[in-house]
Amino acid sequence: MKSARSLIKCKGPVPEYVGEIPYFHKAMIDTQLASEKILVEAITEGSYEKALQAFILNKTIPSAIVAKKILDDLIEANKDFWPTLTKKFEEGVYV
Repeated sequence: MKSARSLIKCKGPVPEYVGEIPYFHKAMIDTQLASEKILVEAITEGSYEKALQAFILNKTIPSAIVAKKILDDLIEANKDFWPTLTKKFEEGVYV
């Protein structure tokens, strides 16, 4: 996959091609994008499971255990501002 970026000049944006993106980096970008798309679905559907999946995929979170703790802490800290995320499983087993 070729990558491009734009420079903003006085007459507007000008595309600048930077060449091929190595497969490793492309895979990391795709994983992060998937994480963000799943998180949007989680919020629009009110799904705790999808929010947890998004956090697990996120490369800034080292494990599923840490992802669950972070998500639960964020829900508690922001309960007055965030939509309710409904859990559809009990103790790791989907119902």
